[in-house]
Amino acid sequence: AKTEPAKMVSIVQKTWKKMSPVARDHALKLQYSETEKRRIKEALSAA
Repeated sequence: AKTEPAKMVSIVQKTWKKMSPVARDHALKLQYSETEKRRIKEALSAA
């Protein structure tokens, strides 16, 4: 089952807070689909 977009944004926000600066930098360098990029951008701009 797919996770609802709003729930995914919440998950990304919570996970991001737990990540080290090095892990965050690495995560931003990974390749994502356009949908994933939108969700990450939404999560980080609302954090």
